[in-house]
This record gives sequence, structure tokens and C-alpha cells, in this order.
Amino acid sequence: MKYDEMNEKQRDALKNMFLTVLNVKSQEEQLYTQQSFRLLVLGNGSGIILLASFMGALVHKSESIHLLKRPLLMFFIGALLAAFVYVPLVLVSSQATDYMFRQIQEFFLNKRALEQITGYSFSRRGIIIVLVLLIGSLGFFSAGVFLCISALGKMT
Repeated sequence: MKYDEMNEKQRDALKNMFLTVLNVKSQEEQLYTQQSFRLLVLGNGSGIILLASFMGALVHKSESIHLLKRPLLMFFIGALLAAFVYVPLVLVSSQATDYMFRQIQEFFLNKRALEQITGYSFSRRGIIIVLVLLIGSLGFFSAGVFLCISALGKMT
């Protein structure tokens, strides 16, 4: 069914529905992006802050900090990878909103039937990139925690 084949009530209802769907989809993508970014950056950032405070305490006691350099590097790399996750997520979020908007616009201009409107998601390559960055960030975070625990065990 095309837009010009509908009566006025159907058109208004459909407009409101599409605008609501577009708004919800856009907010959902933004929320997902922000939560993923915060979780990864805060985890690795907390490790960096914790290690920096340990290093400061050790330096204050004139002890060596060489055992904490590797875990600090692990947390730093993990934080960078977590930040890089943000880039493809933001790109796909904005592309998805734009793609949906264009389809809805084409529907209202009678260039597209209601049945032809499709969703938008990551390409297979995009999914792989995000997963590699997420798993890499998590791996470096885990390695940093492990190295911290082993370094602190050697220090005491």
C-alpha cells in the first residue's frame, strides 16, 4: 500500500508512528553507544588511576615501580581500544538514522511502498571490527588486572 492510497486518518497515524519509531531508534542507538563507551573506558581508566596511585605510594616509599609499568601499559592500550569502539558505533548510529529517514521520506513522496521499508544494521565487516576492538579492550583489561595482582603479590 502506498501513501497516496491511504485516507487522511491512516496517513496521520502512519506519520506519527514513523516519527516515533525514528525517534526511539535514534535514542536507542545513542544510549547503546554511550553505555558501551562508558563501560570500557571507565574500566580501563579506573585501572590506570589505581595503578598511578600505587606507583605514587611506591615512589613515596622509595621503592621500585618497574613491576607496575606493564599493567599500566595494558590498561592504557585497553582504554585506547575502548575509545576506538566509539567511532564505528557512532558512524553506524548516524547512518542508521539517516537511512531510516530517507526511506520514510521516500514513502511519503510515494516513491516507496510500506512493505519495502527495511532496517539498517552493521555490515559483517563492521561487526567484526567492533567485536575485535571490544574483545581486545577486554583482553587488555584482564591482562592488566592479572599483571597487577601478580606484581602486588611479588611486592609484599
